[in-house]
Amino acid sequence: MRLPGSFIPLLCSTMLFGQTIQLDSTFNANGRLVLDFQGDTASDYTEYANCIGLQSDGRIVIGGEFGSDYSVIRLLSDGTLDTTFGSGGQVRITTGSCEDLILLSDDRIVTCGRVGTQTGSLNDTIHAAVIRLLPDGELDTAFADGGVFYLPTFSNDDAAYGLCAQTDGKILVTGNCDWDDDGWFEMFAARLEPQGVLDQTFSFDGVVTKDMGGGLACGFGIDVMGDGRIVFGGWARNFLEYSAMVCRVMTNGAVDPTFGGGDGIAATVPNFYEHLAFDLLLQPDGKPVLSGRQTGGYDIAMFRFDLNGVLDPSFAGDGIATAGFGPFAANACEDFIAVAFLHFREGVLPGAPRVGRARNGIFTPCNRQGLDS
Repeated sequence: MRLPGSFIPLLCSTMLFGQTIQLDSTFNANGRLVLDFQGDTASDYTEYANCIGLQSDGRIVIGGEFGSDYSVIRLLSDGTLDTTFGSGGQVRITTGSCEDLILLSDDRIVTCGRVGTQTGSLNDTIHAAVIRLLPDGELDTAFADGGVFYLPTFSNDDAAYGLCAQTDGKILVTGNCDWDDDGWFEMFAARLEPQGVLDQTFSFDGVVTKDMGGGLACGFGIDVMGDGRIVFGGWARNFLEYSAMVCRVMTNGAVDPTFGGGDGIAATVPNFYEHLAFDLLLQPDGKPVLSGRQTGGYDIAMFRFDLNGVLDPSFAGDGIATAGFGPFAANACEDFIAVAFLHFREGVLPGAPRVGRARNGIFTPCNRQGLDS
């Protein structure tokens, strides 16, 4: 991803296809940074960077999972840990994983993810949560319950993977949950008031859920159109097939009948290949673009829909751009989601503030027509 003035790849390699870059030597001396909080001797210790943001003073905020803990760290602009943030530059909130973050205008940090109750494991009770921090890393006690909002559901394995802020300060979040207690996980979109409670003007209870007829679905990205309509998406599974799925609702959470088949839902059709999407952003013209992968070779993929919810044929011919990278495909695994999602603006792609768990660290730019060669 490319931040203003610099391209800063964090905790991943620096392969970039279709674009020439030069590492910034003012960042950690060589333009790269690997953070190891536990050391190589801890074989069961995991460290993932899932999301990133840039504060107004140039400091860099990273959220992820460090040693099975929901964690946020902050760096100075030169790549050194900011010891004024949390404890020695990091905040560990609880067992779990920080999956996305946004920065408010006053540099407060809003995060979302999974939080659990069993130390060192995420196999017990898991909650979708939104957590707000003060600029120094302390929990913001003016938000929800001591700084932490838990999505109230019947299930024990919920997660929140994407969020954004409306211009009025309300927070939108998406992920997966069993909202109606039927044993199936739906994609959800929830809206919170600025103080961290569900917005009762949004679908009457603050939460909208979507699926594809009783299968599994999970949301990973959410964004707001210029007219206030809300778009969120990820993947859905029905009859053991996976599709990239995107939903659009009105500002009050009601179905947008002009999108998809009249139910506000659009999805790819998995023929020989299945599609999984792990991020979503809107182009300036309102078209939703999702990024993820196409199975059957584990190619990375980007999916673009038009404003009516139909795959856009002006993008890569059929609305789906894919790329395979030879030996990397052979090493593909469940964590190879191959995204740093790239946001479209005037045909040039400044990076969105997200980091994917692509183990090989591949970043692939596209132009308005598809892959950028």
